[in-house]
Amino acid sequence: MPTVDRLGRRRQPAQHRGLRSLFPVLPPDCQSRLMRVAMSAAAWARLESLVATGAAPTPPRALGMLIESWLSAAAPRPAAFTAAPSPPERDSSSNWQVWQMRKELALLASSQHRAAVDSPTVH
Repeated sequence: MPTVDRLGRRRQPAQHRGLRSLFPVLPPDCQSRLMRVAMSAAAWARLESLVATGAAPTPPRALGMLIESWLSAAAPRPAAFTAAPSPPERDSSSNWQVWQMRKELALLASSQHRAAVDSPTVH
């Protein structure tokens, strides 16, 4: 176990935590970045099984190697990438904005009805 970490901090004799690197050092030509991806559950299962069969030291590196192989196999044609077709129009009951407007109109009507009932009528 090293007595000094990469930042120059020294390990105390009784210290059991703090200087251990949790992951192996990345090669100099690699960068680590976070990425948010949305896929179906079946696609995630396929991706995870591919990553599990990789020979990389960590799952993030295995995923990176898999993506790199896909990128090198893909033709360098930017025009070849097209956005996924938009989903077909759904009925308005599944649109949250329509639902929100209906809810607000119902609340408004309810409050107007309550105000009319609570106000004294003049004869």
